[in-house]
Amino acid sequence: MTRDIHALTSLRGVAALSVATLHLHRDFGYAWNLEAHTLYLDRAYLWVDFFFILSGFILSHVYARDFAGGASGPAVRRFLVKRFARIYPLHLLTLGFFWAFALFKLSVGARTAGHVDPALIPSHLFLMQAWGWHDDLYWNYPSWSISAEAAAYLLFPWLCLAVMPAGRMRAILLGAGCLAGLALLQAFELKQTFRNATYDTGAIRCLFEFVLGMLLYRAHRALSDLPAARAALLGGDAAAFGGFGALILAMHFGAPELLIVALCALVVLAASLNEGAFARLFSVRPLLWLGAVSYAVYMLHAPLQSVWGPIATRLPEGWIGGPVLAAAYLAAFLVGLLVAAGLVRRFFEVPARSYLPQLAAAGFAGIRFAGRRGRSRV
Repeated sequence: MTRDIHALTSLRGVAALSVATLHLHRDFGYAWNLEAHTLYLDRAYLWVDFFFILSGFILSHVYARDFAGGASGPAVRRFLVKRFARIYPLHLLTLGFFWAFALFKLSVGARTAGHVDPALIPSHLFLMQAWGWHDDLYWNYPSWSISAEAAAYLLFPWLCLAVMPAGRMRAILLGAGCLAGLALLQAFELKQTFRNATYDTGAIRCLFEFVLGMLLYRAHRALSDLPAARAALLGGDAAAFGGFGALILAMHFGAPELLIVALCALVVLAASLNEGAFARLFSVRPLLWLGAVSYAVYMLHAPLQSVWGPIATRLPEGWIGGPVLAAAYLAAFLVGLLVAAGLVRRFFEVPARSYLPQLAAAGFAGIRFAGRRGRSRV
């Protein structure tokens, strides 16, 4: 049975809440001048890169052995059903919310916000909105990263065949190639920043970092087999706390993006190996719960933000002016977001994740039965 790595679950929650706060503080932090004190939120979009690296690591940890003997049809089908059952229901729910909200606003004569083009619903339904078709982010804008992840899921069985059996030198060259690819992507992006590598090159950005995560899993597996004293160089508390602290400080001081991405990789590896104080700290129940609802936090914050916008325009000017009120609004919104995420996860996300694989299995069985019945008539 695959061992859960609790620290990585909790870190995923920290990442999701940081990205949500980045987007929300634009509405609630209008009275602040945060950039004069910290660039953490300004760099918080790079937690998405942490997601991509972590995804490659975790999927290798859980599923790589299923493809050790090749990418057979049944194994690929089982994998894709499980992964899309994990991400698609909530994506569909939030897309449906934005669609219904836009129709409601039109019905009452209100102006809809930008980036709700009905012609682009099909690409969002098929999770293709980060594959270079669009000129901006539309509908539930954070879902671009889910689209990028979907591309990685579709390729994962064959990436396993290329990455997992590779020799050490080939793996090193592959990792160097991914870093070089990220550097080139950054160089060709507008203003040379990953901030803009979303709707157009988001899938490419994800694939480079997803493969890095797969390589990190290989390193994790190799280091786990070493004597404890040697493995402690990367698995000890010094490496785990030091890497995490360096990542936070790098974001705080606005360090170069590639350095922050490299620190994300270090944190994933160190946290996966650690069994000391760092692992105990990030295994406390509130942080594990935050990690469990992280996907809902990530996908729900934009819909809730869209509801807040029309409300905010009707508040008295004195209610939204000062930094104290802004902080209170943000805190209240984040609490509401966490409550909503917990409820949606419990009553929608988890049941849908269990139901869809059963539905897919029944459908595949029906297809096989129909095929056998059809052949029997010949």
